[in-house]
Amino acid sequence: MLVPRNSLLGHYFRHLYQTIQFIAKEEDFKENDKYNYAKMVRAQLSDFEQALLYYNSLSVMGQNWIKPIGKNNIKEMCLIARFRLIKNMPYYFEYFGIRPGNLFVTEKNEWERLGKKFFEIEFN
Repeated sequence: MLVPRNSLLGHYFRHLYQTIQFIAKEEDFKENDKYNYAKMVRAQLSDFEQALLYYNSLSVMGQNWIKPIGKNNIKEMCLIARFRLIKNMPYYFEYFGIRPGNLFVTEKNEWERLGKKFFEIEFN
């Protein structure tokens, strides 16, 4: 019998998404403040939870995490890239054949242009 798994983690990702979306849309926060608030949320995620967030973003259910992709303006980037939500993912994981460093090439390059790492440990 096929058992739906959305009930196990769906509420977790919806809550996380709404929290990050609230930070992103808050007009009274400066961009640096938004990043710092999102960083506090990211600090609560283990490396493996960040990996699950990445997996989720590749699915139909989680695609809003990575829309739009390929933007080089920080404020226009998708939520994962704008707030570097997968910064601490273990570099040695394989992710359905799509390496995060390859998926976020434009965004990674923009963060590096600003003197900041997109990932704590860079992928080869």
